[in-house]
Amino acid sequence: SLRSLDQALEIERRLRHPFNSAFALTAGAQSLAWLGQADRLLEHCDRVENIAEDEGLGPFAELVLVAQWRGMALIAKGDHEEGYRQQKRGNDFWLEMGGRVCSALFWSWQVRGLGGQGRIDEALETAERAIEHCRRTRDRWMEPECLRLKAELLLAREDRGLEEEAAGLLREAITEARNSGGRAWQLRAAASLLELGRRGGAAAQWEAEGEAELSACLASFTEGKGTPDLLR
Repeated sequence: SLRSLDQALEIERRLRHPFNSAFALTAGAQSLAWLGQADRLLEHCDRVENIAEDEGLGPFAELVLVAQWRGMALIAKGDHEEGYRQQKRGNDFWLEMGGRVCSALFWSWQVRGLGGQGRIDEALETAERAIEHCRRTRDRWMEPECLRLKAELLLAREDRGLEEEAAGLLREAITEARNSGGRAWQLRAAASLLELGRRGGAAAQWEAEGEAELSACLASFTEGKGTPDLLR
């Protein structure tokens, strides 16, 4: 992913096409938020902000490219309040334009931003909206991660009566990710299931399953050993 990004940015430097440069530096660089390089993504956003101003790229660049991706980077760094504000500002504009592609991705980051602020009910509502969107539009690549996030929010309520529902969501996420080849989502869901099992009590029944799923998934990765998800 990072090699492909570096290649895209090298092409961007040669061509010097303003919009393509802005897109490559932000939307094309989303993997930085997943790979623990949020500071680098923030630097990209600052650069795109300057390009947009100098070249008159308008509100799409300012909101959809800069605000959304800056919001993701801030949330990844733990600034949930400002990150959520930026991300929602950009996504609201995207939806007003009639944008649908990647909506579940954008909502998933809003879920993280809301959850990080302790706004669990709002986060759950947003996660459910994202899941419904995936199923209605069949743009389902983000569905496993949205299921996992919903499970994590249920567990954040510290109500042990919700553990079985959360486990069901995590098992569904693992299955969906496996069937679609989404190993990153499979890894995350398996790790969450194992963590649930390690809570003890009735939840202990899922520990062995979570450990088996996680071990099998980890064995399939040949690179990225230093990335946050594999270190988790």
